[in-house]
Amino acid sequence: MATDVLTGVDVELSEGNAIDAIMASAAIPGIFPPVRIGGRLLMDGGVVENTPIGHAVALGATTVWVLPSGVACSIEKLPESALAMALHAILLAISQRISFDIERYESRVDLKVVPPLSPLAISPTDFSYGAELIDRARQQTEEWLAQGMPTRRQSQLLTVHSH
Repeated sequence: MATDVLTGVDVELSEGNAIDAIMASAAIPGIFPPVRIGGRLLMDGGVVENTPIGHAVALGATTVWVLPSGVACSIEKLPESALAMALHAILLAISQRISFDIERYESRVDLKVVPPLSPLAISPTDFSYGAELIDRARQQTEEWLAQGMPTRRQSQLLTVHSH
């Protein structure tokens, strides 16, 4: 998935050069430049739809796995910079959209939402905890799978909450 820079429409990239599609899909605004494909300038698909559950359903998926990369836990203190505040706002918007899509599609397909790490007090801009977070996520997911993938109100997994 990518986003058309000029129209803001999400664009499904299912044919053509795979490298171009991956580069467009990962063209995070302000960090990587947009990629031109088929006369369109494209950027990261997450700008419009971070988790394209609806596209999977429209393409005929009967089971959809969602692996959230974060969660909007309530924070204990205000972000300390304009960038941190903007990133927090983006994460809130993403969490709300995924939660909405889960509610919208969970009765239509077999939807499996892997519980995200929570609480997560590490800033998304702090990459020094990468290995620790990967290990925690792997362990938590293995436990969830071993328990038979319990489905606690899946949409609630990604709504803002306190600990």
